[in-house]
Amino acid sequence: MKSTLYSQIAERLAIAANAEGVVIPFEVLKHLSSHSEHSKVDDASIIPVIAEAVATLPRYEYLVLALASALPVSSTGYLSLGVKVAPSAFEAVKFLIELAELIVPVVSISLSESSIVDQGFVTFSPNVAISPAAESVLTIICLIASNKELSLITGRTRNLSDVELREGISWPIDELSKALGTTVKIGDKKTVIRFTISALNSPNPSADIATFKQLQEELHAKKDLALGSISIKERVTQLVMENIRFPKSKEEIARQLKMSERQLRYSLNKTGATYQQILKQCRTEYATKLLVTTSHPRISEIADQLNYSDTAAFSQAFKQWTGLSPKEYREEYSK
Repeated sequence: MKSTLYSQIAERLAIAANAEGVVIPFEVLKHLSSHSEHSKVDDASIIPVIAEAVATLPRYEYLVLALASALPVSSTGYLSLGVKVAPSAFEAVKFLIELAELIVPVVSISLSESSIVDQGFVTFSPNVAISPAAESVLTIICLIASNKELSLITGRTRNLSDVELREGISWPIDELSKALGTTVKIGDKKTVIRFTISALNSPNPSADIATFKQLQEELHAKKDLALGSISIKERVTQLVMENIRFPKSKEEIARQLKMSERQLRYSLNKTGATYQQILKQCRTEYATKLLVTTSHPRISEIADQLNYSDTAAFSQAFKQWTGLSPKEYREEYSK
């Protein structure tokens, strides 16, 4: 089998588990192996599968710290060279985010700058249905791997000003703060990673402008090709799933797609869909997937992720969507 990013993650997970003295149950290994063998080289469906499986293991937080530290960005393929030859740390971060959007489409990452607070910051959120524990796994891997790559350019062990984990993500804060060399705290709607401008503006001693521009053009071409194959309904679905707890409104989605609300409504109608139908479908798929994940989050946690005020309100809505209560659905489809 051709070695892919996803099979390398599974292999390095086994190494990290051995180092931590954790025994991975046979059923979990079989689950991971099955998905790795049947996944295409560019199939990212294995990512949430691995995250959910890892979240069921004992001491999984320490496994993730070991896994992230040992997972080089170069394992994502030759385009990752763009991170290493970028003119500056800022350009490297931008390239890394665009690369992540292409090869790990299960997460949504955006970079912003603010001269007011003299900081740059990145927001991070999954756009697929995963449990809070699995979201923690993905978040921490991205945090540590990105910080490690940035250190190669800046020559510093501390590149982050601070990190705010999304409310609902639980993690040993002291251990993560130590691994990242910065302050980590619990925030609000999204995970936010802040850099100081001085770190982002660090010149890259290994910069190769010609190679960087070539790889940048190729990356953009691949992204355009990928986006060109996505229908308007699929694109709206992706944008809603970027933050299912506080989904984007029709107005926000129209602005992001550079069209008027009327154009958006017309385009969706041509596919037989409406914004409200897509929103309901996203919530239904999100809830049903979480109910049968290997980590089995509590129903109250799923209700909270969908921004329901209480479990009873969520259960009532879920029964309207599927004809079953959340408990009945879990019992029926977890078999």
